[in-house]
Amino acid sequence: VGGPGVPAGGRVTVTLGGVHTPRGAVTTGAFDVELLSSEGALIDTALALPGLSISPGSLQEASVTVVPGGALLARQSTSLRVSFRLGPAGLPREAGVLVTLPGQLDASAVSFVA
Repeated sequence: VGGPGVPAGGRVTVTLGGVHTPRGAVTTGAFDVELLSSEGALIDTALALPGLSISPGSLQEASVTVVPGGALLARQSTSLRVSFRLGPAGLPREAGVLVTLPGQLDASAVSFVA
């Protein structure tokens, strides 16, 4: 990065545009920042700065409803429809959808219908 000199104790901010984050939630590795002279000699360092926590996105318009024609009656079998709008990561090929049912529902005979 070129530019005018900065006096001792001055603050420098560098913006790195176009950095692509991974497709899933993860904590990145550590960052290193090194200052070099115009000849490439090491001036100052800040090594092993903490990584960043990449959070999962948020599904939009998520809902769980009874399939039309189904009923919510005690001790009966029914079908539930889980629906949501994907975030910017989309749903990669070979990815899975994990639906956790509340403990009051018996999932021992659940089948998947796309």
